[in-house]
Amino acid sequence: MVHGRVAPVRRGTSALAFVLVGCAEPAPPGELRCGQPGVLVDLGDPADLEELAGCTTLAGSLRIGDSALADVDGLDRLRVIDGTLNFFRNPGLVDLHGLRNLESVGGEVLVHHNPELASLSDLERLHATGGLLVSSNANLTQLDLDRLATVTGDLRIISNPALPQTDAEQFASGLVVTGAVDVSDNAP
Repeated sequence: MVHGRVAPVRRGTSALAFVLVGCAEPAPPGELRCGQPGVLVDLGDPADLEELAGCTTLAGSLRIGDSALADVDGLDRLRVIDGTLNFFRNPGLVDLHGLRNLESVGGEVLVHHNPELASLSDLERLHATGGLLVSSNANLTQLDLDRLATVTGDLRIISNPALPQTDAEQFASGLVVTGAVDVSDNAP
């Protein structure tokens, strides 16, 4: 469900999309901006994914939590989230492949309590974020965020029982982090 004032528009003969009402700047060709600054988009079931289909930039934040989703396919054009990206308590979520083109998140990336998620490798293009929390993901064995270079906030990789502590520490040591760093209580 999208919270806030988002208007449906039709561009040519393309499918229905959502854009910011009263947006001062039109999106460049091939780009579709969705949402509003400070507004949360809350996705909980597969039908909700259609609300962001085709979006390349989300002006607000995206939350996927307490959902029945097994994947986030349908978000594959999304490259930028201006706010926060929050994945939490998704018992069936096995991958993040639908976000394989995501390059930057202005706020924090929060990935916690997703028991079936084994890797973050689908976020392979993510190179900058305003903070990163990876916590309490029971089957997470790999971070695989090879392009992530900058975290302009706190970095916390904690309590992931299948993620080797040494791997988490090595990953953290390769980043530029402007906030606090906590890498603890992962697998021995």
